[in-house]
Amino acid sequence: MKRLKWVLGTLLLAAVPVLAWVGVAHAQRIATTIPADQTVYSSVYSAGKDVDIKGTIYGDIYCAGANVKIDATVHGDVLCTGMTITVDGKVDGNVRLAGQTVTLSGDVSGNASVAAMTLSLDAQAKVGQDLTVAGGDANIKGPVGRDVLAAGKQLELNGPVARNLKASTSHVQLKDGARIGGDFTYNSHDQADVAAGAHITGTTTHELARVAHKSAGDMLTAYVFSLVTMAIITLVLALALTRFVKRGSAELTDHLGKSFVTGLVGAIVLPLLVIACLATLVGIPLGGMLLVAILLGGLLAVPLVAYHVGERILHKEAHPAAIALVGTFVIVTAYHIPFIGLPLLILVTLFGFGALLRTVQPFMHPAVVAVAGKNKAGKK
Repeated sequence: MKRLKWVLGTLLLAAVPVLAWVGVAHAQRIATTIPADQTVYSSVYSAGKDVDIKGTIYGDIYCAGANVKIDATVHGDVLCTGMTITVDGKVDGNVRLAGQTVTLSGDVSGNASVAAMTLSLDAQAKVGQDLTVAGGDANIKGPVGRDVLAAGKQLELNGPVARNLKASTSHVQLKDGARIGGDFTYNSHDQADVAAGAHITGTTTHELARVAHKSAGDMLTAYVFSLVTMAIITLVLALALTRFVKRGSAELTDHLGKSFVTGLVGAIVLPLLVIACLATLVGIPLGGMLLVAILLGGLLAVPLVAYHVGERILHKEAHPAAIALVGTFVIVTAYHIPFIGLPLLILVTLFGFGALLRTVQPFMHPAVVAVAGKNKAGKK
């Protein structure tokens, strides 16, 4: 009875955000395509392979897709992610974009923040306030009303910047059309390539990029920090959830291969389920809860394997604290072996995640198991 009340209470709590999002969905517009002759008086939510938003939008646009094209008059903000993103038309508010290839060819009245492998601000485009770029190559031709902050591989400027330009890139090139109304500050190993026609009103400052060299002291500090942190986590789990941890260790002992396959399948399928949930407005709360569960599982996977290793070294009847500390010492030390640490971390995570899934599986649907048992009994 207590278990049933707990399940019902959990479902009720989960239903609250779902119902809230359902209410929002009724008040907003959900579509992958909006034609040029249509006017929408609400925010637009769109997700799909191809997203094509035109017309006039009195609200914000939130979208995700492989190919995203916004060629509309937007009286609000645009927040989109995708493989290829093109923003044309006019946006009264701010633009936040993340993708592989991003092209701004319209008029953005507010700020533009872009994370992309390749960004192009076309000559006919305009950013009214600040432009922030992070990623690979950025080619800025159109005017920027205030400051430009760029971090990535390469920056090419061939247009006017009203105030300051600050860049942290491998290579900076200012072409003949470049105009900087304030200061030009860049952090790079190489000197900037400044064309004769480029004009800088303020001062130019070249900050040499620093190459980080890990000393023996830094490596020792990192090792001690990771050892202490992992030891605390494993120790708390071993003492607070002894039976659960022992059950997970037994899964690794009895079904090592199945644990690895389960972890591998879970690592592939569960993120896809999260993406599928987040692609629908109503499924966002479920996707968020599932994402938290995946992150928690990844966090618990390594301590679970560490405890199993401790059990293999010591006797199973040894004190859980001793088992946890010995196993943690072995795992963390192995992580810091050159050329072995990263592959080992991946394998340990998959083994532990699979064992964790196999351990919690009997507790995931007790009511369903009970009903199935009654049905079988009734049929007999």
